[in-house]
Amino acid sequence: MRGGAYPATLRVMRRHLSSLLLLTTGAFAWGAQPAFVFEERPGRSYEEGEARWRDALLRASVGGCKERLPRGAKLRPRIRDCVVNQVHVTNLSEHLLECRVTVELPAPDDDGRRRIEHTIHIAPNKERWLATVYGPSSLLPTSYETRCEIAG
Repeated sequence: MRGGAYPATLRVMRRHLSSLLLLTTGAFAWGAQPAFVFEERPGRSYEEGEARWRDALLRASVGGCKERLPRGAKLRPRIRDCVVNQVHVTNLSEHLLECRVTVELPAPDDDGRRRIEHTIHIAPNKERWLATVYGPSSLLPTSYETRCEIAG
């Protein structure tokens, strides 16, 4: 008699064990934190006539990739792995500069862009952050370029 009840008990135990394993795996996956990123990649200094500027690329882990997206937007997997990339341009001249920054990406960012272009005016001896890109830590710009001239 007991032989017939044993397989049923084993099935119940397997089901409980599978559920426990699934919950444990899910908890570990949810609790895993993405690697923290903070780096500044120095760019170059430029001089064209009286226009002088310097650029750099900043990458930093941030919270908020999910919160920036419109309600109902499809979230990428691992949305908690959130890094912002920004180009910093510093006007080293005594003139107002008009600068154009272009960033090229190997894959789309969280907004679906592979190329970002911005034109901005930068006051003398001031720094501006622009061409902001949000995405996973693996999304590293393939290139960026700054072009400045005296604003006219």
